[in-house]
Amino acid sequence: MLENFKKIRFSNFKRFLSESLLIVFSVLFALFINQCQNEAQEEKRTVSILKNIKSELENNRKSAQRLVDYHTKVVKKLETINSDSLESIFFRGPRFVIWDNDIIPRGISQEIFKNIAWQTAEQEDIASRINFNKAQVLFEAYSQQNTVSATIDALSKMMTQRETHRRELIKETVAVIQQTFAELRAQEKALVYRLDDALQLFK
Repeated sequence: MLENFKKIRFSNFKRFLSESLLIVFSVLFALFINQCQNEAQEEKRTVSILKNIKSELENNRKSAQRLVDYHTKVVKKLETINSDSLESIFFRGPRFVIWDNDIIPRGISQEIFKNIAWQTAEQEDIASRINFNKAQVLFEAYSQQNTVSATIDALSKMMTQRETHRRELIKETVAVIQQTFAELRAQEKALVYRLDDALQLFK
C-alpha cells in the first residue's frame, strides 16, 4: 500500500512538473513571439521614417541648389554695382527695398527648407535605430540647413531695422548685404555638399 502511495505521489509530481514546464514554455514562447512582432513593427517604422527623411532631403537638395544658383547671380551683381546708383536701385520713396530690382530681383529667398521628417525621427529616437555614422551624417545635413535658414532670417530682419532705411548709411548697408549674401552662398554650397552626403546613405 505504501508503495502504491509512493507511485501515486511520483505520478502526481511528474504530472505537476510537466504541466509547470508546459506553462513556463508557453509563457516564454508567447514572450518570444511578442518580441519578434515588436521588432518587426519597429523595423517597419524605421524603414518608413528613413523613407520620409530621404524624400525630405531630396526636396531640400533641389531647393538648396536653386538658392545657390540664384544667390551666385546676386553676389556677382552686388560685386559690380556702381556706388553712385545705390539710391536709385534700393530706395522706393523713404523705404529701402531689397526686392524688385535688377540686383536682387526676387528678394532674399523663395525656398523653404523642411525638417518635419527629421523632427519626427528625433522624437522616435532614430539615432538608437541606425548606426552612429549614418545618424551623424543626417544630423550634420540638418544642422547646416538650420545655419542657412538662420542667415536668411538675419537678412530678412535687417530689412526691418531703422538704420537700413537711412539714406546716409546706404553704402554701409549695401556693404553688409554684399558680405551676408556671399556668406549665405557659401553656406548653401556647404549645404548641397552635406545633403549629397546624406542622400548617399540611401543608395
